[in-house]
Amino acid sequence: GSREYRAIADMERRILPMVDGIVYVSEAARTGMVKHVGGLDRIPSAVIRNFVALSSTATRAGTSGDLVTVGGLELAKNHEYMLHILHSANKSGHRYTLDLIGDGPCRRPLERLSESLGIESQVRFLGARSDVRSLLPHYKAYVHTSVRESLCMAIIEAMACELPVVAGAVGGIPELFEPGQEGMVWPLDDPDEAARILIELLEDEVALKNIGARARERYESCFDAAVVGPVLERILLGVPPRSSPLDPVAQGPVGPP
Repeated sequence: GSREYRAIADMERRILPMVDGIVYVSEAARTGMVKHVGGLDRIPSAVIRNFVALSSTATRAGTSGDLVTVGGLELAKNHEYMLHILHSANKSGHRYTLDLIGDGPCRRPLERLSESLGIESQVRFLGARSDVRSLLPHYKAYVHTSVRESLCMAIIEAMACELPVVAGAVGGIPELFEPGQEGMVWPLDDPDEAARILIELLEDEVALKNIGARARERYESCFDAAVVGPVLERILLGVPPRSSPLDPVAQGPVGPP
């Protein structure tokens, strides 16, 4: 509702209806934008998921910690809730480590919260890093508590590194993995229940291995640049200019070619 927000929203409503076509990173993003900007449902569009290219994946030979999360330390990422989950797990007799990769305005409040919860020895603030992909394979699981996501790149990178993912079902996250197959879904309003789900996963070595392996397979079939890049290229090259008569197109999620 701020002046900056209203200016951005006005620009979106003015400019977006004039484009030749739109590529959305998730069905959730498309649904949200169609509600936000009138007339977008009449513009040719396609859903092409985010994708990454990994030149190599580090061997998972030992771990440097239990849990890892990647993202700016800001309110929408909801890291405070993650600390409460860790505290709840402690009360159940399960003590896990958590590394936060990223920086931002919430760092100091999060540090103070970890101290007040008595979990400061379990939590490391690693700051912004350029070597995230080489770090990810050395954890047991990737955790995410963001309350707003179009399609999370960090989760895709974690899946590529064979990490089981635990995240809330918000935005485009449900389009990334099947609960119980390539990852797990936890509630974002009940730290005790979230801790129970986390404990159940981490204490089952077979499940950790199997879910991680399926996460990697899901990455290879749905989020690898070698698979998705050509699809995106075909979409971009195939959209005619607005001056040509064109019936509205509303494709669903686009899979591998």
